[in-house]
Amino acid sequence: MPDSDKAMTIEDLAEVYRVEKKSGSLYVVRPDFYPAVAELLRTQRANYDKLLSEDPDSINCEGANSRRKKGMQLSKEIVEMRMDKITKMALRGAMGANNNFDALTQEEKKLYDNILIMVKDHKAIINRLSGSISYRTPDISAIATDTPPQVPVAVPVEEDTGEQPEAEPEVPQPEVYEDDLGMIPQEDTLDMDCMEPEQEQEIPSDELDAMVPQEKAPEPAPQKTDDSDYIVVRVLEDLDTFSGPLRDYTLHKEEIVRLPEMFAQALVNRNLAVKVSMSP
Repeated sequence: MPDSDKAMTIEDLAEVYRVEKKSGSLYVVRPDFYPAVAELLRTQRANYDKLLSEDPDSINCEGANSRRKKGMQLSKEIVEMRMDKITKMALRGAMGANNNFDALTQEEKKLYDNILIMVKDHKAIINRLSGSISYRTPDISAIATDTPPQVPVAVPVEEDTGEQPEAEPEVPQPEVYEDDLGMIPQEDTLDMDCMEPEQEQEIPSDELDAMVPQEKAPEPAPQKTDDSDYIVVRVLEDLDTFSGPLRDYTLHKEEIVRLPEMFAQALVNRNLAVKVSMSP
């Protein structure tokens, strides 16, 4: 099981995405997976905002923004893949299968229980509509509740003395204002989709897959790649460490390196590197 004591990284998120997409079963993630991912996205956003305020045209700012978008897209894809697998588990459970819940987080167990109840209820819809069953008892065995059972309490009866009890002062109630549609506004809830105020274009699935390493192996040599999303360049001077989508780069003068196209082009435009043709 992944370590829950350390902060989630973009590399950890990419690994979960790779395994979830490859396997038909749920990947065993850390118990605090969802809070850890939310904290990663908050940290990425804060880091990007800081660099944006300092130097919006710097390559570090571009890398932070790329990594931030990558984290949001990976987390969205992971949630959708796991939801699909959990829904299928609940369907099998409603048909009588014995499911293993070791890979479910606490949040996902609640989702499973709710789906299971709805599926079981829908499974009996024909019998209810045809009148084969006249009543049904809701199945609450799978739902854990923290509400204690209500126990009747004896209330003492006061003797009637003929005196009128003093009226209790009215406590003013807070006014509730309705919006233009007649709806009462509800309290805001923290949702991963609400962490990004602006609407941004999502990364296509094929591009996202290309950004995620398929195996934890050393990066291939530049001359062996034909990936159009990367460019081979020769560095013209020593550069400070900057962040890429999934790793940090520390480049030195005369070094030949394979970089994502966006970063390679940024270095070329700043006269910090030149493109290297790999044609024979």
